[in-house]
Amino acid sequence: MHLRFATLLGTLLGALLTAGCLSRPVPAPRTHNEPNPREAELCARILSADTDVTTKADACRELARIGTPRCLPALAPLLTNAGLSHMALYALEPMPGPEVDELLRASLAHAQGRVLAGLLTTLGVRRDPAAVPQIATRLTHADAAVRRAAALALGEIATADAVQALWNAWDGASSDQRQVLGEALLRAADRLRAAGRDRDALRIYDGLRASGLAPDPIRTAALQGAILGRGPRDLRLLRETLQAGDLTGFHAALQAAYRESHPAVTRVLAGEVALLPPERQTLLLSALAERHDPSALPAILQATNHPDPAVQMAAVRALGRLGDSRAADALAAWVLHPDPDLREAARASLAFLPGKRVEHAIFGLLDDEDPNLKLAGMDVVRRRHLAAALPRLQRLVRTQPSEVRVAALRLIGGLGNRMQWNWLLSELRRLEQPQELEAARQALLDLTGKIGAGPTETEAVLSALVNTGPVQAPVLYSLLARLGGDKALRQTLNTARSGPPELRTTALKALLEWRRPEVVEALLALVDTSPDAATRESALRRFLEWAADPELTAEQRLVMCRQAARYVQDPATARLYLAAVGGLSTPEVVTMIKPFLEPEPTREEACAALITVAERLHKQRPDQALPEPMQLALQRAVSLTRNEELKRRAQSVLPSGN
Repeated sequence: MHLRFATLLGTLLGALLTAGCLSRPVPAPRTHNEPNPREAELCARILSADTDVTTKADACRELARIGTPRCLPALAPLLTNAGLSHMALYALEPMPGPEVDELLRASLAHAQGRVLAGLLTTLGVRRDPAAVPQIATRLTHADAAVRRAAALALGEIATADAVQALWNAWDGASSDQRQVLGEALLRAADRLRAAGRDRDALRIYDGLRASGLAPDPIRTAALQGAILGRGPRDLRLLRETLQAGDLTGFHAALQAAYRESHPAVTRVLAGEVALLPPERQTLLLSALAERHDPSALPAILQATNHPDPAVQMAAVRALGRLGDSRAADALAAWVLHPDPDLREAARASLAFLPGKRVEHAIFGLLDDEDPNLKLAGMDVVRRRHLAAALPRLQRLVRTQPSEVRVAALRLIGGLGNRMQWNWLLSELRRLEQPQELEAARQALLDLTGKIGAGPTETEAVLSALVNTGPVQAPVLYSLLARLGGDKALRQTLNTARSGPPELRTTALKALLEWRRPEVVEALLALVDTSPDAATRESALRRFLEWAADPELTAEQRLVMCRQAARYVQDPATARLYLAAVGGLSTPEVVTMIKPFLEPEPTREEACAALITVAERLHKQRPDQALPEPMQLALQRAVSLTRNEELKRRAQSVLPSGN
């Protein structure tokens, strides 16, 4: 620290102490009548020569929350310390009291570079009007960072003197400096406008707009500020800018309009739509939609008749975002438009609009005689998740062409509840077309998961099987496969074994699709007793898939592998068997895998399964050698496999020397 500055600082602090500013707390929300011991402790840490930089920084951070002017003697020496100045400013910036500002101003004369820029920034944040003359002298400083900090600080302070200082520097500044000065002037104007001083703010905005020296971004921002500063009572500038040829200004006007919610702005925007070229109409329609002002509806509706498809598209999308339910009928008329993009936009907008009036328009589509309109209406119902349409959808299933019935069935599955599940089950006997039956099956499955179907629904399906023909039976057996349960399993197994020939394949398919492991015994029974070779093979394959399922316990899977071993004959089934055995963790797998090591078709799969199990056992007990039978089998696998990676893995778990 320079001697002169130390002397000045000592004089300043002495004067503050004499005046009682540091001996008594300054009235402020966070000060107290009694000194805070924690504050004194933190100040002592900062002043101690034994305190490291990190601890001093942490103390400053805490003083930002609890500090009062009592801590100025501790913080003052840090203000010109390049390593800690920023932390001292962090502590001082929120601290109340004019003596803080006096200390900051006194420090300016003895700071340079980043430290000086920080002081200027803090004075700006504190909006100290007394600092304006000193800050203004830094507008021509040699350091660009200091010039920028000075300009922005004056913009934050935003007094008449601060603004004038910025204008004084404007004409002689370089283009880069004018960018910073412009930002500062805009900041000052925004401050003034926020304080209700619109006239003062407009003088700055209009001055920047009129200046031929202002960079384009500054001029554009000033235009936006000028429109907002004039407010809804004077919208001439907004209208003029919309009509002008400058696209950048046009965007600025739209941004300003977006920030001004007064209905008068909506009227100006709506009045300009039809007068603008198509590319600007699309932008203006989007801006109107975001205002959610019902008075914009007529202009948007009129734009749907524009000859330019891009304007039509913008208008249709705007109707959805506007949120006015009166647009529903117009959108409903577009749901079959020949242009697929416009058709899609109309449906999306109709689905997005709120209100009962919109629902009535959608119901009108469902009730129309034209099947295409019904399908379009169902598309909107799907997008809207409109459960209120369910009664109409149920009527469509009974009365309409197959294409409409299929769409209605699918939608019922997505929107329905337990009532629709029961209705679909009873309605199933009326359906005969394959597409309709598949749609009903999928709808029932969707609802089964949604309603948490249980034993009651299982009994209902079993009862329906008695009164349902073979055409509908596959749907019911598919449901049983999802629902599960002992009774459903017995019924399905009996049908697969000895039911009517036309239902055996259906029941077998259900067993193969069964969702719960309770089915494994039924599958094994088919493997053991079915006279049909294809049935035995399908059942064995599914049984082996269950045997490899990690959701089952290791003991369950081991038992299943033992049970399946005597049925495995062909290479394809053997590979499934080996995949299941490879998931086990017992030395017993050696005897299970050994028969498949030598034959060429299963050799590599058997080696892989054996090595995988050996690695798992070795990981469980790395300090113990593998059982001798497994070591011998691994050695044989090393000699048989052509896969070098498998050889490496096997040798890694064998004792050295093998």
